[in-house]
Amino acid sequence: MTRTWLRAPFLRIGLPFMTGVIMAFLLGALPVVSSFSMILCIVIFLFIRNNSNPQVRHLVGIFVVVFMISCGFWIASITAPQIHPLHYERIENQNELYIIKIIDFPKVKEHYVSATAEIIYAGDSSGVLSPGNGTIMIQFFRDSLARQLMTDQLLLVHSKLQTPDPPVFPEAFDYSEYLKQKGIYKILRPKMDDWKYWKKERETTTKGDLIYLREALIRKLDAYDLSKETRGIVEALVWGKTDDMDREQIAEYSKTGVVHILAVSGMHVGLIYTLTRPLTSRMRGRRTAALRFLIPAIILWLYAAITGFSPSVSRAAVMLTLVIIAEQFDQPHESLNTLMASAIFLLIYDPSMVQSLGFQLSYLAVIGIMTLQTPIKKIFRFRVKMLQQLWELCAVSIAAQIATLPICLYYFHQFPTYFLIANIIAVPLSSAALYTGLAFFSLHWWSPAAYLAMNITDTIIRMMNAIIHEIASWPNALITRISINAFEATVLFLLIIFCYYLAQYRQYQLKVSIIGLICFFTISQEVKGMVLNQQREVNLYKWKKKDVICILDGNEAVVVCAPGIDSLNTQKILGQMENHFTSHGIDNVRLEMIDGKADVLIHKKIEPKVLSNLKTQE
Repeated sequence: MTRTWLRAPFLRIGLPFMTGVIMAFLLGALPVVSSFSMILCIVIFLFIRNNSNPQVRHLVGIFVVVFMISCGFWIASITAPQIHPLHYERIENQNELYIIKIIDFPKVKEHYVSATAEIIYAGDSSGVLSPGNGTIMIQFFRDSLARQLMTDQLLLVHSKLQTPDPPVFPEAFDYSEYLKQKGIYKILRPKMDDWKYWKKERETTTKGDLIYLREALIRKLDAYDLSKETRGIVEALVWGKTDDMDREQIAEYSKTGVVHILAVSGMHVGLIYTLTRPLTSRMRGRRTAALRFLIPAIILWLYAAITGFSPSVSRAAVMLTLVIIAEQFDQPHESLNTLMASAIFLLIYDPSMVQSLGFQLSYLAVIGIMTLQTPIKKIFRFRVKMLQQLWELCAVSIAAQIATLPICLYYFHQFPTYFLIANIIAVPLSSAALYTGLAFFSLHWWSPAAYLAMNITDTIIRMMNAIIHEIASWPNALITRISINAFEATVLFLLIIFCYYLAQYRQYQLKVSIIGLICFFTISQEVKGMVLNQQREVNLYKWKKKDVICILDGNEAVVVCAPGIDSLNTQKILGQMENHFTSHGIDNVRLEMIDGKADVLIHKKIEPKVLSNLKTQE
């Protein structure tokens, strides 16, 4: 690791740079303060650099770190959308007339159509328009006109900006916070008669043209009799579009720990890069040097653009581009150095990416594979080559799972028990389906080849779905309600790093370190459970103007709903309260109706406690 640190300059400057970006989002955008701190760091650095005193010159490294933190803070501050002088957050919000531009492909939901849009002009009731700025979310009623919306179309909307509603229940998914992480602070919800096309013709942009290309290719699937499940996976696997995925199917993939294959990620970009290698492998000499770089780079970035530049795809595209450049100049490249260089480039382009869960999981998984795969692989050695290759594939999955474990437990509070078996089967099958799917879209103009490719793709996906469905039905396939907060997740990260250090430099076997880590985490959860068993709470909430009472007594909970809340809404209520139950260590939940007409048991029956013995919280 010491050699890696010395040979990885981007790693040394990237960590403080990323720290500065994170600080900017935690403390808020402060352009003046961050600019002043940068100038001050530069002045102090130049003074120390020109000082001949050896003791003073030793401080250069410290000030480089401070300077990179300031750089990250400054870039995140000056790129914050709300500091723009025409941003809707900075203007008195009396506007109710907007000209907006759809900037992504509209998503058709169950009751509405939603899309991300950019404000072009804004005006009040007098109809006078002035330039505006800012990204918003717009939600239309699901009618025939809204379903025809496309990227780059201009709309005239007569409606007021609204702040997204906060969650009703504590620790439920906060949609407003999710939108803020994407630079969206307001929502437009126009009625059917309150909007119309500003221009029938859309404004052509490169992003819009690429989205149109993707949708045109996806429509080629209409000519084939595909099931909803197969079509949804083809769209997600090849193009990263998950709008048509079946919810139950996504739940099964999540339950088995292979949901990552449904999102276009670094694995997909790597497979695309593998396809480009034969195109340039026989090119030699200086005359073809430019082509050896341009052909794979253009294909990689074109695919990344069509699939929407997700954080994981962007990371892989930047990394592979740097690798291609290094290969062209016959320069060695350090994997961690290349990885951190890609993170710096992406955060300079869009600092808000650091808040994205996809960004965090992508980089943590790759770091885990780069650092933990080799020591895990050394735990077992097989003389049979096939078994050794199978174990090496297992080592990759285990390394990625360990590195992402704290953040997965923190966000999702669950752990897929059979993730290793599912990944061993699903990853090769999904890779094969990706190749045959790409062959179909590449040869859609040649009917015999397209028909053969789609039949093979359909067979592979049906096989994969059947296997995933079977694994998801196994007993205890998913451990749920794992309570872990931000502090515990940080401690778990530090323990993983410490175990890695012991395994690498203190000659301790990795499996001993992992066993110790599991024991520590289990004991901490037991201690936390003992504390939570003493809790007594009664809370009153309003769900669509109707009362919902939640009673917590030790590790048991009773949710009492007022009359008029149907079974569908009760299931939604329980779903939104799941994180609350998890953080309070609840094992058993009972749902009751005040009028006594329904008594739905969720896990196992428990007797409700006497309310008078419990403390009511406002």
